[in-house]
Amino acid sequence: MTDITISSAEYRSLFENSAAHFGEITARSLASSGHFIHPGDNIGRLLCQVWTVSPESAGLALAAYMVALNHECDRLDAPRPGLAKITSGLPLAINEIEFPNVDVAKMIATVTQEVPRYYSEAL
Repeated sequence: MTDITISSAEYRSLFENSAAHFGEITARSLASSGHFIHPGDNIGRLLCQVWTVSPESAGLALAAYMVALNHECDRLDAPRPGLAKITSGLPLAINEIEFPNVDVAKMIATVTQEVPRYYSEAL
């Protein structure tokens, strides 16, 4: 496999767009089932990858997820789960075997604190 170097702006665009897509998927699942269990393995994996590369960007990634999740929930007339429910479900969405070097508790505490700075409607 060949490594590719991209700018931080390109990296940010990639993880924000991916997070937003995962937010839309979560909202559609919630609208279909009527139940929220956890935010999904995809956002758990994305947050761990962002945390590994740029820990200060993980909150921004979760905020992008929340923006898309809430927008899609509103569009589909589904209840918004809210930041507390999302962050309390994150441990179920994270494969600690895949990311042994990620301090999951620290990452969750950090993103919980940072998301409202980026997106106040997440609460």
